[in-house]
Amino acid sequence: MSLLFVFDIDGTLTESNDLHQRVYLESLTAFGYAEINPDWGGYQHYTDSHIFYENGRYNQMQVTSSDLARFEHQFYQIYLEYRKHSEIHEIPGAGDFLRHLSAEGVPFCFATGSLRSAAEDKLAIFSDVDCVPVLATASEGVTREEIVGSAIEKAKHTYHVSHFERIVSIGDGVWDYRTARNLHLQFVGVAQGEQRKQLISVGAEHIIPHFQGIQVKELAK
Repeated sequence: MSLLFVFDIDGTLTESNDLHQRVYLESLTAFGYAEINPDWGGYQHYTDSHIFYENGRYNQMQVTSSDLARFEHQFYQIYLEYRKHSEIHEIPGAGDFLRHLSAEGVPFCFATGSLRSAAEDKLAIFSDVDCVPVLATASEGVTREEIVGSAIEKAKHTYHVSHFERIVSIGDGVWDYRTARNLHLQFVGVAQGEQRKQLISVGAEHIIPHFQGIQVKELAK
């Protein structure tokens, strides 16, 4: 059976949600947005690109893809300043799990609502994983469905597979679960505490606290 794992990054593989949000909010202000829509749960798509465009409209500014590219450059400079004194840690067991997938030849890819520059930096903590990183980000797509779909297509090309019989999407957020459901993918949540409760409340059934001691067959059952 051909199997593919699709990983979110922030909060799923890396403990970086708080860092990313701080940098992102500061970057929106630095870009010139006088006001930022504070209703994070009200955004139709939880991606850096969509939130950038939506806050452009919120501030009655006409922003384009060229503006997004300019914003990402500014965002990454601020991100690098934060990274000088902010270490990124992996979710326990994440690196070992990725190394196991690579060693066993199990295909996997990454799909994130983050802009590419920051996503690549976060994945760099797994630089010892022997694989060709297959990555789709909010720099290329606006919706989660577009981003995950793009990652899957890239994985087909990279692994020379025309069709994956089973695709398992792994994420920490309600938006990850909804995306998997919309694309008819199997979903595994990575969450604890309140985040776990939120996933359960929307219908997620398979949730793990981290990757320590996790076997491939447990996530693909």
